[in-house]
Amino acid sequence: AATPAPAAASDAAVQAVTSAVQAWAAAWAAKNMEAYLAAYDSTFDPPGRQTRAAWEKEREARIVGKSKISVQVSDRAVSVNGNKATARFRQAYSADALNVTSRKTLDLVSNNGRWTNKYYDDMAWLALALERAGRLAGIERPRALNSLGHQLVSSWVPEDGGGIPWRK
Repeated sequence: AATPAPAAASDAAVQAVTSAVQAWAAAWAAKNMEAYLAAYDSTFDPPGRQTRAAWEKEREARIVGKSKISVQVSDRAVSVNGNKATARFRQAYSADALNVTSRKTLDLVSNNGRWTNKYYDDMAWLALALERAGRLAGIERPRALNSLGHQLVSSWVPEDGGGIPWRK
């Protein structure tokens, strides 16, 4: 009787990761930059030597300038190990005259029950939004805010004058 419970939890986690990938693709297709960028955790490391801000600016310029975008996800394979997951899938992307189909892999982390790419800056923005929602609108999420605060404080490193690294 104890064996089915982990399978159900695993199925729920796989479904949550699949939903996160679908939401990421839908935000991209809708050119919803806020939702698209929110899919990237605060620990996301942009390709090359770009800063996160430069990467976001480049992504926005490439996305919002298109007249129409379609992002289709198929042939998904999701693996979950604790609070980390990998989603591999075929992505069919089309925008204006460009049509590309390729294999894609996303590494995700569960961040307060939400599957995102792993970066501390997203966690900090979420903590700020939660604090503001509590203060201004009376929408309290103390457990989530405490969890984020703990993760951010524990990520502090004293090297080079101190700070919080970009990614976990």
